[in-house]
Order: sequence, then structure tokens, then C-alpha cells
Amino acid sequence: MRVFTRQLDLLAEIDSYTNLDFIRRWSSPGEFTFTINRHSPGTQYLQKGNIISIDNTGRKVGIIKHKEIQLDSGGKITENWLIKGWTLSGLTRQRYTAPPPGEAYDVVTGSAETVMKHYVNNNMITPTDTDRAFPMLVNTTDFNRGDNITWRSRFKDLHEELARISAISGLGWDITINFANKRYEFDVYTGLNLSANQDTNPPVIFSPEFDAVEMQRYQDSDLSYKTKALVGGQGEGIDRELVVVGGGIGFDLAEFFVDARDIENTEELYLRGEERLAESQVDILFEGKILQTAPFVYQKDYNLGDIVTVQNVDWGITMDTRIVEVKETYGERGLEVELTFGNRWPTFIDKIKGALKQMDAEVRR
Repeated sequence: MRVFTRQLDLLAEIDSYTNLDFIRRWSSPGEFTFTINRHSPGTQYLQKGNIISIDNTGRKVGIIKHKEIQLDSGGKITENWLIKGWTLSGLTRQRYTAPPPGEAYDVVTGSAETVMKHYVNNNMITPTDTDRAFPMLVNTTDFNRGDNITWRSRFKDLHEELARISAISGLGWDITINFANKRYEFDVYTGLNLSANQDTNPPVIFSPEFDAVEMQRYQDSDLSYKTKALVGGQGEGIDRELVVVGGGIGFDLAEFFVDARDIENTEELYLRGEERLAESQVDILFEGKILQTAPFVYQKDYNLGDIVTVQNVDWGITMDTRIVEVKETYGERGLEVELTFGNRWPTFIDKIKGALKQMDAEVRR
């Protein structure tokens, strides 16, 4: 592990840490946690705000946000520091989306990549209020990846807006470090199709049959599934503008109302409906701990964001799905990798936010 200042000046190299968990996510910020004896060389540089890097690629980097003395199982103070933080994409948690001066909303039309980089530029790189700028942060080249969309935002958490655009487009995103040019870079990613149903790339199949996974967990849930959104725009009573997104018949129809009084444009009402539907799809989730003797090598044969085939013959499950989260654990057994496919398991906070969104719609309706 190397430790840097926020100006990317090297402070120390540390190799005595233990129990390092580094979680990378495709659509949202990741996180890390590790412990280290407080007397180990270099620990004085493990201060909040400093940057850590656990490889030389600039992709596995984070910012320290938390430091405490670790307690043992009996609640007694140990000699270890417990260090926690975000991957660098977590910097987007520190900004909201501010509209341009004199405008109610920041509205942009373009490819999903262009839209994401627009909001990063306007709120992190060259904002109107220069105090909001992150020094040394740049956008990488825009290749116009993803479908064209129109997006409008006003004082929304930036990381949540990027996650929503990612959910609709399938693009991943991250903030990394370019050590050669000494700068932070925001970029989006597409991932490779490594599924068994294509012949362009060598396929990757995670299955106990191939001695590829040590542990598997599967969930297929319709509890939050919706197929049709009735989106309400401006107006009152029978004069209120309404649009329908999606559909279904009988048992296969699951509808809900989306309050969008903040939107004036009909096309954007459809976009809001598509966004809410994307957040309310079938939860098909698959987790697996990868065997160290597996035939596929992490970061060589597959990586975060790639589409692979996961299979469990005993459960009757085979599906092509994206790797949306990677948990890397560095410990006594070396590097251990746990993958989440299809979607990230919803956290308690995610569930609360979803419930509050619906309550807000009900109250304002």
C-alpha cells in the first residue's frame, strides 16, 4: 500500500496492514477497510484526507475518511488502528447538482457518457462557484458511449444521479489516478461480453461444476418489481399531464405512480418513468466466492463490469449477467475474491431511500 497527499505526493509505502477489504462497484462508489498496528512504520501518514493505492494501475485507490482504535471481541482496546474510506468515486458524494445561474434545472441532452461527464464537469471540475472545484480532477475523452438521453437535475446528490444514469445505460464509472500526469480522472466504462453465448471473447463461466466458485448465493425476487409507471407532470386534477411507461396484463401487470411535478417537458416525463422502472426491476442477484484454484484469473480473464455466465446445475440456474461488485480481501490466505452479479444487494439505507421516494410522491400528489 502506498500513501499519498491529496496533491499526489508520496508519503509512505506500508506492507504491515492486515484484513484489508477493498470493494469496487460498477455503478456507485466503493469502500475499503483495514487494520494496522499503530506502531507500524508509516502509520503516522494514515490520516483522514490522505490517499491510498493498493496497486500501480491507479484504479484501486481510495481516500481515508475514518480512523479509530480497534476493539477486540470483548470490547477492550487493542493496539490496532481501524481505517475506513471510500474509493475515489466517493468524492461524488461531496457534491450536489447545481443548476446554472438563472436556471431552475441543469438540463442536458446527449449520450449517457456525455451526460455523466457534463454533471461531473459542472459540479466538480469547472463549477460556477470555484470553491466547489476539485483540484487536479479532469474528464477523460468523451467517446459518446451509451444511448442518447435527456436529463435534468436540481440539487440532487451527484453520486446518486450518476448511479441512475448507469442503471439505465449499463455504463460503469469511476474516478482513478493518472500517476504519470499526476491528476485525478473521471471516466466511464462498458465492460466486455464474456458470456457463453458469444464467440468474440473467451467465455467465462462461474460454476461449481468447473471448480470455479467456493460459495454461491442466489436471489430472484419480485417484491419490488414494477412493469408500468404512470407519471404525473404539471397541472391539477383532470388537467394534469400524465404519461404511461411500460405495461403488462393481468397478473403480469405491476403498476405504480411517479410524481414528477418538477418536469415541464413531456419527453422528460417519459425519461423519469423509465428511470423509476429501471430502479424497480426484478432483483436477480447472484454472489460467489471465487476459488483460488479457479480456472479463471481475476483481472486477467475477467474484471468488474464484464458480462459472464453464472451457473448452478443443482439449482437449475444459468444466466448471463454483469459483475457489478468485487470484494477483494487481502489476508493470511492471500487475495480472496467475492463477486456480485446482476445487481448489488440492496442495503438497509437503499430500502429506506426507496420508501421515502414513494412517500414523497404520495405527499406531493
